[in-house]
Amino acid sequence: MGANLNSSDQQLIQGVSLTPLKQIADDRGVVMHHINHLSSTYRGFEESYISKTFPGKLKAWKLHLRMTQNFCVPSGKMHFVLYDNRDDSQTKGLINEFLLDEDENYHLLSIPPNIWYGFECIGNSTAIIVNVSNVLFDPAEALKLDPFDGRIPYSGWISLTK
Repeated sequence: MGANLNSSDQQLIQGVSLTPLKQIADDRGVVMHHINHLSSTYRGFEESYISKTFPGKLKAWKLHLRMTQNFCVPSGKMHFVLYDNRDDSQTKGLINEFLLDEDENYHLLSIPPNIWYGFECIGNSTAIIVNVSNVLFDPAEALKLDPFDGRIPYSGWISLTK
């Protein structure tokens, strides 16, 4: 894992985007923006959900056939890994890593369909992901692989090396 996973030096997988998000803070609290219909990655709205991941836990690998994911992490710290295995992609074989959190790495991570991804909570507290997707969740359009399957050439999970 590199020093700055969100660096502009990282070549992004075709169709993936990482967009800084605005936060408005005062002495009462913080408003944390996520996505709106003017966002360049907005592909429509069908469902929004919140996912919690406990410290040191890994959720991988998953791929959606039709769904575009629009993730942000408003609480905690998450390490995301994406893998492009699309035959028709200019970035086939590329892996991207991102660190998202509620402070200096508060971004919108947009993942198009047919990209394998996984994430892990690397902080000391439960992390929360908010996702706005363009299709309703349907188990028939989601594929899963065990994180140790070997078909995805990645073994750098932080939570497993502590």
